[in-house]
Formats: sequence, structure tokens, C-alpha cells
Amino acid sequence: MNRTLLILAASLASVILLLAALKIFRGYSTTGFVDQAPEHGVAFTIEADWSNGDAGTNGLLQLKTAVGRRASRLGAAIYWEPISESRIRVVTTRTNLPGGGSVENALFRRGLLEFRLVHPAGDQFVELAQIPSGYQILKLRRTGVGNLRPLESLVVKQESEPGLNGPLIKDAIVVRDQTGRPQINFRLTPAAVVAFARVTRENVGRRLAIILDGELYSALVIMTAIETGNCQISGEFDPPEAMELAAMLESPLPFPVKVIELKTF
Repeated sequence: MNRTLLILAASLASVILLLAALKIFRGYSTTGFVDQAPEHGVAFTIEADWSNGDAGTNGLLQLKTAVGRRASRLGAAIYWEPISESRIRVVTTRTNLPGGGSVENALFRRGLLEFRLVHPAGDQFVELAQIPSGYQILKLRRTGVGNLRPLESLVVKQESEPGLNGPLIKDAIVVRDQTGRPQINFRLTPAAVVAFARVTRENVGRRLAIILDGELYSALVIMTAIETGNCQISGEFDPPEAMELAAMLESPLPFPVKVIELKTF
């Protein structure tokens, strides 16, 4: 399914009017952690990836908090049972998302958002199959039934712009756009607002790549400095995909986890 990620500067007032006019798919509930495993649902055994260092007790607490926030968006109860220093058993009453979305992705996909600049002469490097130092070639996602457009290859910085990776999102909600399709409105954290304004102000005319979990979703030309923290992701999402993405953006996991066992009961 074709996804086009668009970043639009907008005033807070216009965002409020948009949210008032369009139907919201937020999915929040008061459901949270429970003391006993539910009788029916799905049980995941997950393993923390500490390859970049020992996350320790604080890291596991951050992981639990992030997974709990995602579960609340899904209206799911969560039973959390540490098994070892790196393994946790997570049991939830929600076996799938409305419309058939993946609970596994919604709860355990990392959700690491990055903004990286695209090389201004990248097309020449792609044609020559050469990669300048500090850059890499990524293919822009092109998905969707009947989408025959070729994959676009871009020369993108290997590192994100300063202050523009990790937990950048203050909050994210799913609304309907003017055509009735789901779109995601989100606000950057105060620190990310400053970093984003600086990058867009200093690089007008260049393309800025939007990368989630290492995948290139979009690379838009910076037309003007974007000084506000109100942004938008729109495209051909279905509701479950939009809900997954909003949950990941708002509550990224502090480190990767791997699902090593899944049981439905």
C-alpha cells in the first residue's frame, strides 16, 4: 500500500479546528496492567536486545511503561511477568486490532523515528553506484496493490540530524482527512521543535528523509523553515496501520525487543 509521509507546518489553532471537524480514532482506554494473567488472549515471550549495552532495571521499567501506553491505546489489559534479566512474558486480552491489524507490531515494533538529510547530488552517486562517506543508499517504500512505480533510491545520511532521533513525539492521534482516509497528526517534543526548526531553516531546498525503524518512508523538499511542532503523516493507511504507527510514534521502545514465542489461548 502506497504511503506518503507529508510534514506540514500548521498553527496549533488550525490543528484544533481540524480535530474538532474530523472523526478521531484514538483508541485510548483506562485499561492497563493487571495482577493476574487473563483466561483468554495471547501470550508473548519477548527478549530485550541489549547489544548496545545493559539496559538494567531502569531500562526494563521504561520498556514496561512504553508497552503499557501502547496497550492502553488498543484498549487491552496487560499482564507483565519478568522471566529473567532479559526476558518477559506479556499476556494481553487483545488478539488483534479492529480490522485485523497486528497486535505484535503494535506492542513490540521499536518505533524509532529519525530525520536525515538527503545528499543534494545523490542521483549522480546512485547512477555511478558510488556512496560518499557518511551516507548510505536507501530505497523509498512503495507498497500497495497495483502500484507499479519503481523504487526510488536515495543517498541518505547514515546519522540522523542532531536532536532528531528517538522519542521525538509528544502525542499522536489518528483522524480522518478530507477524503475520509486515516491520517496521523502529531506534535513534537519541545526539544525536537527547536531541532526541527533549525534543520529546516538551514537546509531550505534540500530533501529531508523520514525514517522509521531503518526504513525510508518519505523524503520531502524543505520549502521553508518549519518553526512549529505540529506535523502530519498522511497516506493510504487503513485504520489498523494508522493506529499501529501512532502508537509507535508516541511511545517508542527504549531498545529493540524480539518476540521469541507466541501462544494464543
